Amino acid sequence: MSRRWAGAVVGATMEPGRRDLDADPASAQRLVEAAERVLGRPLDSAEVAWGAGVRGASPDGLPLAGAVPGADGLFLALAPRRNGWLLGPLVAGVVADAIEGQASEHAAALDPGRF
Repeated sequence: MSRRWAGAVVGATMEPGRRDLDADPASAQRLVEAAERVLGRPLDSAEVAWGAGVRGASPDGLPLAGAVPGADGLFLALAPRRNGWLLGPLVAGVVADAIEGQASEHAAALDPGRF
């Protein structure tokens, strides 16, 4: 299911360690103030819709990509944090190489068994 948004989308923030799905009031207020400065007018509360989610992340902030040690035939592409769209091609290449039994030059950095 997808949503279609009308107007502008302003944001976002990232607060490591949070697992709840509530928008932080202080962060929300800063975003509203920034949007009002850019727009040159106050925002009506009816114009604002908040959304929050949890970003998957590993302890070192890098994705988990490649073969799972000890689980023959299981491959991961997880925990991209907020850079999933930037790291997508790299993660895909590492996983594809692992599936084909090849070692990518970035495989060690993203190895799911590194922890």
